[in-house]
Amino acid sequence: MRGSNTACSSIRSTRWPSPRRCAPVGPTGVFTVLGDPKGFVYRALRGDEAFQIGDEVAGPITLQIALPSQPVPVGAPFTAAEAVTAEVTAKVIRTDGTGSTVLHEATTLGSVQNMLVDQPGAYHVELWIRPKHLQTALGKAKALADKEYLWVITNPIRVTSSH
Repeated sequence: MRGSNTACSSIRSTRWPSPRRCAPVGPTGVFTVLGDPKGFVYRALRGDEAFQIGDEVAGPITLQIALPSQPVPVGAPFTAAEAVTAEVTAKVIRTDGTGSTVLHEATTLGSVQNMLVDQPGAYHVELWIRPKHLQTALGKAKALADKEYLWVITNPIRVTSSH
């Protein structure tokens, strides 16, 4: 089953948000004030075959995460020079019947991370951002740029036992 390329946000919790808080990734996304996550990709690969968010696939499979190259202005104004000061952390999280576990973290803007997974579970990615690129736009509230915020949370790619 193919899923849509959506991201969801939850301001009060990192638990799965309700469907009403889901929005497409991109200019209409929930946290566009932080910028558009240009270059962000999350998919699963097996040889020449690619699987998208919402798909269910038998493991083992390689999860591929391309971190954004930089936030792109959509909401608050900022320059390209300011954009590269944003600090982004991508977290790969596996959820199964016992709970959720952060399996991998990456922080290099524009990097591509590949991770072989073989355990059944729902794997999603969260992008957290410290919006240092918004210090000028925040004016007197620039201290807010030193806090970390949930920027993007993907729907999962579900991995099942190998056949």
